[in-house]
Amino acid sequence: MPRKIVALVTEYQAKVGTIFTVRATRVCSGCKLFEVCMGKLRPGGRYKVIKVRNFKQKCPVLSEYLRVSVVEELPIRLLVNKRLAMEGITITYTQPKCPPELVKELGELCSPRYIANGEKVRIIKILQILPGDLAIVEAELLQPPPSSLWSWSSQRQGLRQKTRRRHPPS
Repeated sequence: MPRKIVALVTEYQAKVGTIFTVRATRVCSGCKLFEVCMGKLRPGGRYKVIKVRNFKQKCPVLSEYLRVSVVEELPIRLLVNKRLAMEGITITYTQPKCPPELVKELGELCSPRYIANGEKVRIIKILQILPGDLAIVEAELLQPPPSSLWSWSSQRQGLRQKTRRRHPPS
């Protein structure tokens, strides 16, 4: 069952069904609102807004309003050792060594910023078996992100937001 988290979401994104990817700047990590805004979310993680509460707060970084929202953590794609790729099992994630010939093709799967070694995940689906000892899987994260992901992430990225709206059928 996906984790449900209360977070601050931009008014643009604060609509039930909106799917967004978390992006931040170093300024965000020093903000007094960081822990309630995105401190419980994963950098680069994907979330779906499932409820919007009737409270808003001005963001000192973006200079726009944020809405208190309940979001659901969406499954992630991971590269794992092929022998661990079994639907339904829980594993402790260890980043596998990505062969040089696959780095360009697999991109972020070779060094994902949204998960740390040692985190527990449940394999939901095997997406692809690759040559050698690797497989691409869809997995559910079973624990909150370690704070170390934020310090590492803020050094790699600027403020960017990706949003895809999904409106429920009328």
